[in-house]
Amino acid sequence: MNSDAEYLSPEAQVERLKARGLEFLDEAEALRMLPNIGYHRLNSYLRRFESSGKDLKRTCAGVRFEDVMRVYRFDLQLRSLMLAGLEGVEVAVRSMWMDELSKHYGKYAYLNPSIFKDKKAHKQSLKKLQRTAEASYSLHPDVCHWRKSHPASSPLPFGMVISLMTFGELLRWIRNTKATSCRIQVARRLGFPTIRIMMGVLCSLVMVRNCCAHHERLWDRRIRTALPNIRKGLKRPLRTVYVASALEADRRLYNYILMLSHLTQRLTPDRAWTARMITLLSELPRKQLRIMGFPDDVSYTDI
Repeated sequence: MNSDAEYLSPEAQVERLKARGLEFLDEAEALRMLPNIGYHRLNSYLRRFESSGKDLKRTCAGVRFEDVMRVYRFDLQLRSLMLAGLEGVEVAVRSMWMDELSKHYGKYAYLNPSIFKDKKAHKQSLKKLQRTAEASYSLHPDVCHWRKSHPASSPLPFGMVISLMTFGELLRWIRNTKATSCRIQVARRLGFPTIRIMMGVLCSLVMVRNCCAHHERLWDRRIRTALPNIRKGLKRPLRTVYVASALEADRRLYNYILMLSHLTQRLTPDRAWTARMITLLSELPRKQLRIMGFPDDVSYTDI
């Protein structure tokens, strides 16, 4: 049997990690932590600490379990903080889009096919939304409460419906909105000069949100969707790289932290989220900040 397919007790996992060169200051603590984390999850964090030995095999010589756990805990806090910032942005985008459409087309604007570019896509989105609403009648407290005092045939208010959309679904609705004036107002309220840039930023942040929500390693990740290459309006310009002879925003986390700092300060000028992020980043050595994409001439305090 392949050794990777064998069951390993926590004690056997520790022995295997020792064989790879990993050191333990407190083996009892490692035995307590490994069942809660999982060997393969820990292994994904360990890769950043590996180097090539004389026989070209990957080794963890000189690395301590406690060093890996420090990065693991940092990443856990990083995901929580990114989610907190993203939640504020997501709620604001929902509210802004609903506000602009309701102002011009009424409180049931989402039902009006004439204000959407692709009528077929609108019909499909509406059906999916209605299925979600029906499934929520007994589960979602606000929907349940509203249904008790309204006829079954009454459509749900826009504000209630929009809370049932996932962030990805919300962006599809916004993209399909024909009313350019409504979308440009949302973009301006978020501090973006164009609809294209706003949609590019929000679609990129969906990728970060999904990574956080599914507990995936975040700190050294290259996000699948690059941010638009924004040159103005941010405290610092985004870091860029050449990809296939074209300049695009670096997909490492530095740019996404910079963007989320911009958005949270736009929505809540007290800089509370940014201050919390600066405090968290202060725990990380410059070498690891560099892995996250921080330029050598930029301090983690300058976001």
